[in-house]
Amino acid sequence: MKNVLQTYNSGPGWHAYALSNGGRWSEDLARSYGIGTPNYPLRVLEHYEVSYGASGDGAAVAEWVKARENKWLVYSQDASLRVDPDRTGATDCSGMCRAAYLAVTGMDIGWYTGDQSLGGKEIASGSRGQGVSASQLEPGDLVFCNFNGYNPTWDHVEMYVGDGQLMGMGHAPGPHYSGDVSSYVANTYNWQVRRYL
Repeated sequence: MKNVLQTYNSGPGWHAYALSNGGRWSEDLARSYGIGTPNYPLRVLEHYEVSYGASGDGAAVAEWVKARENKWLVYSQDASLRVDPDRTGATDCSGMCRAAYLAVTGMDIGWYTGDQSLGGKEIASGSRGQGVSASQLEPGDLVFCNFNGYNPTWDHVEMYVGDGQLMGMGHAPGPHYSGDVSSYVANTYNWQVRRYL
């Protein structure tokens, strides 16, 4: 998120500069870039409040997704379809997660992956080759992934549903099982797990 905010403040050149210097935001790196306000992301984020802990629990959210396995036949980023995938049969990865949290807890975690990655609290993170132990995770946790390293935010989101497994809506039909969480994240450029309940 800090890279996204720095890009907003310093212009599109920041993204390439950050990637060529390891991809992780730091105030020192932003200062060395020389354009914009180096501590801009920190100044913005100090005013950002995260809310989590709505009624319900992550296991119920995960069960809601599991009960819909392969029910939705269309992958779509069209907001008019994503708003109610049970009615339209269409959504994408972030739409699946939003629909589950909204239906079970009444909590709107955001419309797209970038919004969702700002909520909850970070449980674990890593980069290519690093897995995550399923013992760290709880059903309903969201797993954000960046596959190529070029996106300053996240490319995709999956939901941890228990027993070491992820489910997602990266293609149709879905939601579908995506495999073992540790192996899955180890094959991404970087990843982060966030908990909302």
